[in-house]
Amino acid sequence: MVKTGPAFVNPGQVITYSLSYTNNTNSVAVGAQLTDYLPAGVSFVSCSGGCSVLGNTVTWDLGDVQRASGGTVTYRVMVDAAAINGSTFQNNATIASSQNDPNPANNQSVVKTTVTNGCIPPTIAGGRRVSLRVPAARPFFGGGQRQYKPGLSMAQG
Repeated sequence: MVKTGPAFVNPGQVITYSLSYTNNTNSVAVGAQLTDYLPAGVSFVSCSGGCSVLGNTVTWDLGDVQRASGGTVTYRVMVDAAAINGSTFQNNATIASSQNDPNPANNQSVVKTTVTNGCIPPTIAGGRRVSLRVPAARPFFGGGQRQYKPGLSMAQG
């Protein structure tokens, strides 16, 4: 199982977590269940795939997951508006079935998130390359005097 979510959030922000799972065993995973434990400082908003929520636990009953198959579910939470800048929270998820798994180490995943008040560093999706170019200041004339104005451009490639 692989869980993804943001590394940085702002107080009051609604964020999305994604949980992807695959049955890597040699048999059907009977009665598979995916469980996510919400940390303090967030509140549940919504989910995909028909989850159930009890307290801080979000659960998906996946039924029988065939060998070499899987899927992805998502859910959204709101970060507490009073979250303190620099604080962190850790979000844990697990998957289990009625069979013993020969590799239980891949049945859990964790995302750690840091609260920041203000700008969240950008992320680039899809492996796109982004370059930032800051050319030297260019002269222009204003008010009868030569003045300099810096230029800034971004390009995606």
